[in-house]
Parts: sequence; structure tokens; C-alpha cells
Amino acid sequence: MAELQQSSPYIVSALRHRPATFAEVLGQEHVTTTLVHSLERNRIANAYLFAGPRGTGKTSTARILAKALNCPNRQGAEPCNRCESCRSITNGTNLDVLEIDAASNRGIEEIRNLRENVRFAPTYGQYRVVIIDEVHMLTNEANNALLKTLEEPPAHVKFILATTEMHKMPATILSRCQRFRFRRIPVSILMDKLRAVADAEPHVDLGPVAERDGILYHIARLSDGALRDALVSLDQLLSFCSGKVTLPEAEEILGVVEFEALESLIRFILAGDLNGILMVIDQLSTRGKEPAQFLKEIMTYLRHLLVSKVAPDKPELVELPDESRQALATRAQTTTVEAILQVMDIFAEAERRMRFASEGRMILEVAAIKAAKAGEAVQLPSILKFLSELSGSVPSSATSQKPSSGPARVCTIAQPQPARKIPKEEPVSEPESSGNPMEKVVTAWKTLSEDLELSAPTINSALVHSRPLRLEGDLLTVGVPTKAGLTRLQDYQRTMQDKLASLTGSPIRLVFEITERMEPLPAGMATQTSACEPRTGELLTQAREHAVIRSLMDYVPGAVEEVRPEPQRTRGSSSKREKEATE
Repeated sequence: MAELQQSSPYIVSALRHRPATFAEVLGQEHVTTTLVHSLERNRIANAYLFAGPRGTGKTSTARILAKALNCPNRQGAEPCNRCESCRSITNGTNLDVLEIDAASNRGIEEIRNLRENVRFAPTYGQYRVVIIDEVHMLTNEANNALLKTLEEPPAHVKFILATTEMHKMPATILSRCQRFRFRRIPVSILMDKLRAVADAEPHVDLGPVAERDGILYHIARLSDGALRDALVSLDQLLSFCSGKVTLPEAEEILGVVEFEALESLIRFILAGDLNGILMVIDQLSTRGKEPAQFLKEIMTYLRHLLVSKVAPDKPELVELPDESRQALATRAQTTTVEAILQVMDIFAEAERRMRFASEGRMILEVAAIKAAKAGEAVQLPSILKFLSELSGSVPSSATSQKPSSGPARVCTIAQPQPARKIPKEEPVSEPESSGNPMEKVVTAWKTLSEDLELSAPTINSALVHSRPLRLEGDLLTVGVPTKAGLTRLQDYQRTMQDKLASLTGSPIRLVFEITERMEPLPAGMATQTSACEPRTGELLTQAREHAVIRSLMDYVPGAVEEVRPEPQRTRGSSSKREKEATE
């Protein structure tokens, strides 16, 4: 066997195709343009902070800036990449450029050593450049030690900080740096770069143009906007396939879910085909697809479908191959925005639950079936509309229809109260007032506990357990069993005084005192049996035979098990409730 000879060790694509100039940095024009102008006008800041997602070019841009600062043959703002300074910085052997990983050198001692080292003049170039990667990992003590040097470094020192989590950076550090936010690289730009890299690789065949674009699209999409991740995936794909790559092989290696499978699943969901849903999930599970990845792909597909439905004239918003984009547009015509949003909500909840569950497939199947059956559920707006129509007139067929079969539901229906007819000529007569002022106050106090403005649990509980004790002129003393209840009543004292004055027809001033043992109500004023106790017998039979209730049972299958009449309320509170309902 002939021994393979290699003139140089293999270098991965992420390092071989690392950008060497500002022009080669992908998708960060807002950063590179500013740096180029700063170099051309010699307006160099003391410290820069590069923040953004992984693999978007932060450290590469920092090295390019370091080369540009020390390159003797710089052309405008771009380094020549041929001089000794540029080549040594590229190789990581330049003594004037210090690269520090803050994840493993995060203590105060490392920062003190750095402060001592930067005092010395550069060896070869014009500047000493300090690049601190993952700077958010520094301890609080290390950040404090860095502050003064970062704000007023020696004239020959420039700091470049890089981080993926800028929100963890202290404000004192941020205020001393020029900040640049790196963005995720768009899929289209990543595909162009991957195509150029694949074309430059010898003995690499990605098949026809359509198949090649499909492979590159999967790589670019799964990289989540990171060029380094995309190049690593491309290397893995080329190594497995030995240069010849097909689309099915790429989908199998990368673990992606085929567009056709996603389209079939959504079609079955919208059509309510449960057998088809389970069949698609079973096929993908048999082939080793992870439920979490499948769910993520479903959410991406639904997002594309929603955009295609809402903005059909903006195809650039959907980063898909042309064939897939056309299939989405066709699918969007067969559904509604509401249906898509409803399915997305269900799968979003399943995605949240899947993070803490071991049975991912079961959660996925339940979510898909729930999404398919969501259209059959009776929505609350439909019920309210139906009830509003019933309040005007009862359908003539309501009594002739039979209740539909289905699981019985217990429905608690309020007893219909016949409306009191009052002739227009006759004024509404007020109830006769009692001769005893204390009895009138006790009656008003009981009515007060049913007022809607005082229906909050905290104040209502204090009202129910308190009692009027004595009335001296217009001063009413009220006994309260607890200190907390006394505080609650004092908060509403002015409101209660106004309402009592309205109910009794005379001004009332309230004073509260804590009384452990409540005095009984005066004779004849004992609390009556609650009007909300459930009633059975004849009243229940009348409710079951009522035309409105029978019509409602036809619409929402169930049964009337008990009847709770509405509690009696004062004219004032009833009028207020009717006014609020009308508004």
C-alpha cells in the first residue's frame, strides 16, 4: 500500500477561509465601514467592544484591526497581509498583539500582570494591541482593576474586547469603549460564501444546481447566522461523503427534516387527518429524527407559511429555495391567518414543555393532534354571540331539537328573573323606611356588603365579619374582629360613608373599634338564608324546560344539575350593573 504523503497538515475550512481584510468580513458592513473611516482619518479610540452571536467575525475583525494598526504597508485602511507584522499576527506569534481568553484568565492577578506588560513600548509595530475574548467572564475585581488602564491607557496601547453576552458587562466598562454590535449573517450571504468555498475545494461535487442550493440552504439555515458553524458543517459533510454529496445524504447527516415531510404534516393538521399525522411522526422517529429538532423545524415552517399568507408580495422575507417558496404560497391560499396562529400557539407551548420532559415524541404527537382538533372546539366569541342572539329571540326549532350526544358537562344556570313592569306614569316607589334608626343602619350595612364597588375579597371579607354597634347622632360605631379588617375598612371609609348616607337618607360618620365578640343584630334583622343556596325540585324542572336553556344545550351539550338564583340587590347597584353591561 502506497503511503500517503502530505506536504502540510490539514487546516479546517473555518481557519483557511478566515477573513484577512475588512472587505472579507461578511454581513457586518455597519462595523467595518466605521473602522475603515476611523483608520483613514486616524481617529483611533482607546478601546473597542465587539459584541454579538458566536461565529459572526468578532475575533477576526479584532485581528484585522490589529494588523491595520501595525502594518507598515497599509493601503488605505486595509492591511497588506504580506509583511512580517501581518503574517505574524495571522499566525499568532506577534509579540505586540496579546490575545487573552477571559474564560480561563478571569482573575485579578491576570489583569495586574496585563497592566504591567502594557507599560512597555511595542517591539516592532507602532501599537501594542490587547485582545480580550469573552470579556464578560472577568470577575468584578478584575473589571475594577482594568478600569483605569482601559480609560487612560499608554499612548501606544489599544484594547479590543469581544463578548457574546454584552448584557453581562459592567456599565463602567461599557462607558469606556466604542461599542459595535455584530449581527447574524443572513442565509443568502452564507450560501454565497459556502458555494465559493465548495467550488474552491478539489474533487467536490454537490450535484446539479437545484440540489446543490438545497444542500447549502440546509447548512446555512442550521448554522443560525454563524459562518464558523456553517464551515464546520460543510467540512463534516465533505468528509462523510468523500467529495460526492447528494441532498438525501446531506439531510441525513445534518439531521434536518425534509421540507416535504413538514408540508405533509401541516397539510394533515389543517385537514384534521389524525392517521396521517401519526404516520409522518412515526416515519421521522424511525429514521432517528429528534423530536426537539422536528418541533423547531415545524415552527420555522409555520413562520414561513404565516409570512407567505400575510405578505405574499414580499418573497424575500422567506429565506427558502424558489421551489419551496412556491409550495408555501400555494399552501397559504388554502388556510387562514387565524388557523396558522392557533397551530403556532399549540406548538410553541409544546416546545416549552419539551425542554423539561423525557418523552419528546409523545409531547409532539399530542401537540399535533391538539392542533388538528383545534378547529372543532367551540370558541368563546361564538358562544357569546349565540347567547346574545338568544337574549333577543329564541329560535323556533330550539324546543324540537334533541340534545347531541357527547360527554356531559355540569352547567350551573342562574334562575331567570322576570322583569318587573313599571308603568311610565307611576314613579318607582321607595321602600318604607323603618322607624328605628338603628334598624335602618343595620339594613343599610347588610346592603353595603353586596355593593359591587366593595366586592374585592379583602374589603368584602372585612364588611361581612363586622357589625354596627351603636348610633349616636350621626356617629356610627362599627365593631371589627381583627386589626387587619379594621385597616381595610379605614381605607374605604369615605366611600362607605357616602353609600350609607345614600341608603339611609341621612349623613353618617363612621368610627371603627376592634371587638372580639360581635354583638348580635337587632331583633328581626338576623341574617336570612343565603339566596345563593342551590335549589332543586320544581325550580330545577322549570330551568330544564326553559326554552333558552334547551336551545343552549343543543349548542353546547350538557345537563342542568342545579339552579342558583341571583342574590337580591339594591336598585342602585342593579342600575349600576345594567349601565356597566350596556357600556
